[in-house]
Amino acid sequence: MMKINIRFRFFICALVGCQLITACADFIDINGPATELTRASVFSDDATAEAAMLGVYVYANNPGLFLADGWHLSDVAYITGRSADELKESSSANVIQFAQNEVLASNGMITTVWTGAYKVIYQCNAILEGVQGNNLITQNKRAQLEGEARFIRAFTYFYLVNLFGDVPLVTTTDYRINAGLARTAAGVVYQQIVSDLEIARQLLPATFGLWNGERIRPTAHAATAMLARVALYLESWSQAEDYANQVINQSALFQLKSDLNEVFLKNSTEAIWQCLPIRAGLNSPHGETSTSARFSVQLRDQILTAFEPADQRALNWVGIQTLSAGGNYKFTSKYKAHRTTTVVEYTTNLRLAEQYLIRAEARVQQNKMDDALEDINQIRTRAGLTPASTTTPETILELVRQERRVELFVEGGHRWLDLKRWGIVNEVIGTLKSTWQPTDHLYPIPATEINRNQKLIQNDGYDSN
Repeated sequence: MMKINIRFRFFICALVGCQLITACADFIDINGPATELTRASVFSDDATAEAAMLGVYVYANNPGLFLADGWHLSDVAYITGRSADELKESSSANVIQFAQNEVLASNGMITTVWTGAYKVIYQCNAILEGVQGNNLITQNKRAQLEGEARFIRAFTYFYLVNLFGDVPLVTTTDYRINAGLARTAAGVVYQQIVSDLEIARQLLPATFGLWNGERIRPTAHAATAMLARVALYLESWSQAEDYANQVINQSALFQLKSDLNEVFLKNSTEAIWQCLPIRAGLNSPHGETSTSARFSVQLRDQILTAFEPADQRALNWVGIQTLSAGGNYKFTSKYKAHRTTTVVEYTTNLRLAEQYLIRAEARVQQNKMDDALEDINQIRTRAGLTPASTTTPETILELVRQERRVELFVEGGHRWLDLKRWGIVNEVIGTLKSTWQPTDHLYPIPATEINRNQKLIQNDGYDSN
């Protein structure tokens, strides 16, 4: 397949792909005729279809969604970090609601996450419809774009279902269907996620060659990595182990970085899928900015004290700022740069260390203790820690949980989602925060969506205002 300059692709996207973006203001209020005209013009050849796919990434990189190219307070990693026990409060009223687990249905950040996610899903649906049976687009391009659209749709629904519970399952651009959709049971949404990922990994390329070696678009291995995560959440232990195995065994493509400061560099060998910044000079929005901005990512004592004394992750991934007023301010510094002349870091959405931890947990649950311990020690050794030698299932499972906590902190919402799927969120957060209620484990459906669609029922414990 012909390789196209990456930056030029995004330029094309700005001109052409945005036609598709502007065709819908909201997933439940879509102008049908405009959508049909857009489809006819956007999917007229390989180049315009590719631009439409890039439009998905542009939109997903807007503030409030998982790929985050903007103000990082709205990133899922940061709102969940506050809901959990990773990040302290900030001066923002909206953010304080997450830190106190008192999120209102009118919270603007929740609205941004919900509507942004569904706009991305809508665009994925438009691409799937636009390439289906379209002979104006080559077969290879149709396969690639279908695979990417299914992957991004599945990735987005994974977060929606884990943040909100039952959510509308939108698989078409037909506004007549979408306008009045009720919430779909989480189990059914998961079935769609698995189906999309299974199809995606059959269609996506196996290497990064199409993108000049840049790890900025999902491959078949990214789909397999997400299947491993989904299987873990569904407690399908043997499947989780098998999928993680498939990724880990791709040693020609993926290896753990021995230097912790290289894990989040662009095209790191640990990266399974990263996101290319769409603005010049921007690395990851999670990188260091000004001192005032760092206050928005101040770490709680709970995560700081979770590190063992010799853990190099505490040294390399926790930044310390000495304040003029006195005292130290500690913040997450997995990403070192924010704006530089030459981009050196990309936001990493999937990486190999998570696959080792998925496999370790799945192996514990299947009573494969020695194998699980081997996986855990891969991560511990890289962090400069002594290999663990415990043998009891309870202590090995606790080791897995500990390593997930300190390896994946303030990253992809892992801590918040882990506390919930392990069934310990009430114990951990209820002990930490006096405002905690068991119904806080799900976020509220945005009030604007409830008011717009009478079939949407609010989550327990929340008003619809």
